Amino acid sequence: MEKFEPIRIGLLGLGTVGGGVLDVLTRNRGEITRRAGRRIEVTQASARNLERARTRLDGRARLVEDAMAIVTDPEIDIVVGQPRPWTPGPSLSNSFGFGGHNG
Repeated sequence: MEKFEPIRIGLLGLGTVGGGVLDVLTRNRGEITRRAGRRIEVTQASARNLERARTRLDGRARLVEDAMAIVTDPEIDIVVGQPRPWTPGPSLSNSFGFGGHNG
């Protein structure tokens, strides 16, 4: 039985940054869990190209269309990504500094 709940990660994009995080966390799951003392799970992801993202995720996380749903979800502990080419607007970037639960 685990002592702690897993750390839940949401990915904003599945390109170089988000896809790389997904791959590293998947490939090194055992060692990361051992070092962190708890599991680290990617539970949600958002991407500009949903079909390509669905293929990349291969069922490892829930795909959501709205990036703000990840940013504002209290079940997500850490948000990772660099949404630069598809940033949906100022509300996404503002949420990190003004009232978003992730910081």
